[in-house]
Amino acid sequence: MQMDLFEDSTSDKLNYEITSKCCVGCGNYQALGSFRVLVRRQGDRNTMSSTCKKCDRKASKIKSDWKFLNPLPLDYPCPICGMTHSDYLSLGKYKTQSSFSVDHCQKSMQVRGWICNPCNSAMGLAKHDSEILDSMIRYLNER
Repeated sequence: MQMDLFEDSTSDKLNYEITSKCCVGCGNYQALGSFRVLVRRQGDRNTMSSTCKKCDRKASKIKSDWKFLNPLPLDYPCPICGMTHSDYLSLGKYKTQSSFSVDHCQKSMQVRGWICNPCNSAMGLAKHDSEILDSMIRYLNER
């Protein structure tokens, strides 16, 4: 019997519901309601914060205090990519908001400093994992 690779077989699909997740900050498994929704999507496919609301509040306080003591210097270059707010403005981006965020370690809750939003997003998508970032570099260099 030959199997059609594109055959839709619902009996082979897993049917489960995710009701909890692990907070990257405190390491505790908690109900999904304990996490902030970052992006609302159709159905139950929302993108949730990687940290619980309690860790989010703690991080917000730490970052707010750090921002107060360390205001973003005028036309500061991102330590990762070198882009400044002026560079983003010349590209037509970040006209109504800052192009920089306060970066912090979600596990230690230590502030690392100012970085641009795209670099901050890239690090977040790579789960702040240097091994994943190293793998990305190897992949790019091999192509």
